[in-house]
Amino acid sequence: MSHQLTLQADFSIFPFNFPCKLPSPTSKCKPHLSLQLPLQAAFAYKYMQASPFPSPLLSAVSDSRFTPLLNQTFWDVCLYTVSYGCSLFTSGLPFQLKMIDDAITKKKTKMDCHPEVPITPAEKMNAYEYPATCSVFTLCNRPRRDYSILVYEKYTNCLTERIQERALPVLMDKHGTELLTEVMRLWSEYEEFASFLSKIFAYLDRYYIPRRGLLSLADSMRYHFCTLVCDRLFSKLQEAMMRLIIQERDGGQIDRNLLKTVSCLLFEVGEKGTVNCYEKLEQIMLAEVAAYYSQLSLERWFWGDSFSNYLRKVDWCLNQEEARAELYPSPTTKTKILDVKCSVMKYVMLERNAEKWAQKRIAEGIAAEDQELLSKYASLKLE
Repeated sequence: MSHQLTLQADFSIFPFNFPCKLPSPTSKCKPHLSLQLPLQAAFAYKYMQASPFPSPLLSAVSDSRFTPLLNQTFWDVCLYTVSYGCSLFTSGLPFQLKMIDDAITKKKTKMDCHPEVPITPAEKMNAYEYPATCSVFTLCNRPRRDYSILVYEKYTNCLTERIQERALPVLMDKHGTELLTEVMRLWSEYEEFASFLSKIFAYLDRYYIPRRGLLSLADSMRYHFCTLVCDRLFSKLQEAMMRLIIQERDGGQIDRNLLKTVSCLLFEVGEKGTVNCYEKLEQIMLAEVAAYYSQLSLERWFWGDSFSNYLRKVDWCLNQEEARAELYPSPTTKTKILDVKCSVMKYVMLERNAEKWAQKRIAEGIAAEDQELLSKYASLKLE
């Protein structure tokens, strides 16, 4: 069943080599697009209706049942059509940058003053993403000068300014659980803001960033948060996390979900910073585990009991630490922590007091149900 498509377009406003201006990672010239241009332009008109600019470039009437294939080439034509049309009325770097700044300012105001009110799709199209996205595309495809580097710097500057204005002033005076809670709240806000920016600056990820070998938009977002927040506040963060872990070991109640989310955050952004925050945290946790159980083995309540009860305490500690290790996002962390615990249990709690336990075992005997535990810990090997 065929569908009729009627197109009315004034192609006199387009440059004669319009199809050749479309950027591509494989080819700078696509003359075959000249045959597709009327069809592509008709679909582009649908998106131009929301444009704040005067006088639409095209007018088209199409069958509503006809759905375009939204491939990358189609979006190139859409963006070029609108951005080229914009330049007919207002051209120049200051205007394009103002369009981007206006969208970002509106988003900041919305987040800071009315975060509970969601942005409608119409608002996104008219006042936020659409005009700014066209400006980014235009600046990255200027015929005489490519402003891609300036656009990329603007993206990174927006990220750092948001962190310095919104996150750091709040976090500097926080400690303990309050610090961890605020970090996660601000990270969530930062992710929302960065997601908005990534839609505006998405064109950089397609061509400019891969060619120059720069950090992608997503990696750049994580890098700046790790560098400006996690690296700077790492000592306070790890201190707060270790305090929660020790508190739980001592029988206290903690917010395990908070501990897990902060661990996941450090794992996600850690490798993007100048120093891997998660690896540093992992080393601190391993050292703390060894020190904690070495000290525990010296306390009389732990070893001043029957041999069977001692084995049960050792087994209980290992089970607790294994459950706690599930909080950590890296599978290697769990393995390393359990290896350290097993080694400490084997050496400090069993081998160091081997003669004492041998005497107790002979004097007291060992219950049948404890034979399995004895076999379990007798098989531990110290690396």
